[in-house]
Amino acid sequence: MWFSGKRVAVSAMLITLSAASTARAGDASWVIAAYEHSDAPASYTFHMDLALAMHHFPWMHFHVSGDGAYNKGKKYEVQFTHVPMFFGNKMQKVDLSMIDPSMWEQRYHVDLVGKDGDATVFSLHSLDPQSGLVSALVTLNPDCTTRAIDVKYNDGTHITLNLTANQTAGYVLPSNGNAEISMPHMALSAQADFTDYNFNPAPSSPSPPQ
Repeated sequence: MWFSGKRVAVSAMLITLSAASTARAGDASWVIAAYEHSDAPASYTFHMDLALAMHHFPWMHFHVSGDGAYNKGKKYEVQFTHVPMFFGNKMQKVDLSMIDPSMWEQRYHVDLVGKDGDATVFSLHSLDPQSGLVSALVTLNPDCTTRAIDVKYNDGTHITLNLTANQTAGYVLPSNGNAEISMPHMALSAQADFTDYNFNPAPSSPSPPQ
C-alpha cells in the first residue's frame, strides 16, 4: 500500500517529465526507467505504527505495529504483530510494491492515465491472476514519489491512501499516510507513521570543505 524513498534528483526528473509529455498514451516505461536509475537507497528497514478506527459499532479504536524491509526492485513489505483477530490473515504482512515504481515492471501491467495538476496518474493491473487485485490508480508527484493510491480488490475491499514524505538521511521517505479502508462488513480509517529508518549501507556523509 504505502510508499518508497529516493533521493531527489531534480535535473533528471525534469528531463524525464519533459519526455513524458510527448509520450504516446499508455506508455509508462519512462517512469519505471527514471526510478530505477535514480539515486535511491538500495535497501533499508523501518518501523510502522498504525492507528485504526472503525466507522460503525462497536466503534473500536486500536493500534498495530510492525517492522518493514525494503530491497530496491525486489521487496517492500511490512510484517505486522498483535493484529486484531477479526482481520484474520489480511494484515499479517502487507506488500507495498504498488507504490514503488522500481517494482512495477515485475508485478504489474502499467498504463499512463494522464495528469492531475502537477502529478501524473498511472493504472496498475497485476500480472498475477491470483493476486485478487481488480485495479489500482497510483498518483506520482513530479519527483516520482507516490502521492496517493486508489485500490480495489475482488473481495470488495476498496482502499484510498494519501501520503506525506520528508527527507531522512538525504532521501525522500514516507513520514505518514492517511487511508480509508472499506472491506465487506467493515469500514475503517487508518493513520500510519513511519519511523526508525536504517540503511544498508548507511548513506555517506558529505566531504568536509577543503
